Amino acid sequence: MDPHALASARAQDDRDGVASARAQDDRDGVASARAQDDGVNDGVGRHLQRSSNALCDKFSIIRKSRKRNTGRDPSGEYNPDRWPRLKTPSIFNIRGSGMRLKPKRAISLARIAKVAALLGLVSLALTACSGGQPTPVTEDGASLHHLYKIVFWVAVVIFAIVEFAIVYMVVRYRRRKRDDESLPPQIHGNTKLEFVWTIIPTIIVIVLFILSWQQVIKAEALPGDEHTEIQVHGYQWQWRFDYGDQVEIAGSMGQSPPVMVVPVDKMIRLKLFSDNVIHAFYIPKALYKLDVIPGRANQFDVRFTQKGTFHGQCAEFCGLSHAQMLFQVKVVDQSEYDKWWAEQKAQVKTKVQQAAGCHSEATTVNVLAKSIKFDKTCVAAPADKPFEIAFDNQDPGIEHNFTIWKSKADAERGGIEPLFAGTSIKGINKTTYKVDALPAGQYYFNCTVHPVMNGTFNVGNTPASTSPSPEGPQ
Repeated sequence: MDPHALASARAQDDRDGVASARAQDDRDGVASARAQDDGVNDGVGRHLQRSSNALCDKFSIIRKSRKRNTGRDPSGEYNPDRWPRLKTPSIFNIRGSGMRLKPKRAISLARIAKVAALLGLVSLALTACSGGQPTPVTEDGASLHHLYKIVFWVAVVIFAIVEFAIVYMVVRYRRRKRDDESLPPQIHGNTKLEFVWTIIPTIIVIVLFILSWQQVIKAEALPGDEHTEIQVHGYQWQWRFDYGDQVEIAGSMGQSPPVMVVPVDKMIRLKLFSDNVIHAFYIPKALYKLDVIPGRANQFDVRFTQKGTFHGQCAEFCGLSHAQMLFQVKVVDQSEYDKWWAEQKAQVKTKVQQAAGCHSEATTVNVLAKSIKFDKTCVAAPADKPFEIAFDNQDPGIEHNFTIWKSKADAERGGIEPLFAGTSIKGINKTTYKVDALPAGQYYFNCTVHPVMNGTFNVGNTPASTSPSPEGPQ
């Protein structure tokens, strides 16, 4: 035989043998894998069957125990040793060990109610400790206080309901050690419940809005009854009460707050003016506050129903010394008020006479400002001669100036140029103003930064019996 042909035949046989062996191996591997898969499937099925049987047994035991009170001693106390110990697969027990079943303890609604009530009592106690609303001393304040109480008790009821629901949900549906990692059934949307919690709050808001709106209209009404009018001027940082007929009560920084005296059971109309920035006129026991705005006259009527002295303050931050903007309201009998008014008129007459007799021929006038107040209420200079004003501002960080007007009416009217306007200086500082000659007569001076600082400016000799004219020298 040809050697080459023999070698070729042997090579072909080898290839055929290898292919046959490989095919046999593949068939054996597939058969083995199928057998193994069948075994696994059988094992999983048996495992799931055992788990299902164990779960059914567990629930059956729980149902029977509830009916027969299984697991409790004759005395009624729970005894864990009387419960059977079940071996359950790890799919039902995350710890992978046996689990001792216990009856589910019912949450006591009475206990939850006690917790919610305790929370409500604590809240009420905290509200009481905060002082609550002050006792009103005005006619409108009493009705405002009644509205406050309605709003408060509505809020208390809502708070109690919400807190009870929160406590109940937290206690009733808290996570327990025996719970698995799965979530409870998720419920989304409840049309009836959403309708209820939308309609009820809407009704509450509408009712409170109507009650509040009625009270606002009543508080801002200006009846045409006979009343006493007082102009209240707020400035940095004090108050001035102008009763008319030159009766003014003004405060000064670092001193006792000004006192506004009013009769009891009489209508008082307060007109509010600001000489610089926004303030707020607030009497806590009147339960009412109104802003004092530059360039605008706000006003309201008030009738005090109780006698006494009541605290007042600025309730709008207006600068560094805002905390010093305090005042008092003194409510007295009509007879005591009449007596006080007579005393004020006598003091005005004395001041007028003193101002009329205030004369000087010196060409240098010394004026000092301290505690938002001039050191004198009457300043004099010679007539028809130029003079100087040596001005000393002793209020640290506060601006003052010295301005001369023809009359007080010009100073308060606005839009009228003064006879002389000194440049403002910030204390502590000094300056000298040069003033042109003025004709003889009685004028008015003030600080335009703090108009409460004012007085009479006499030029030349003015008879002592002369009263200051509202329109100034003629």
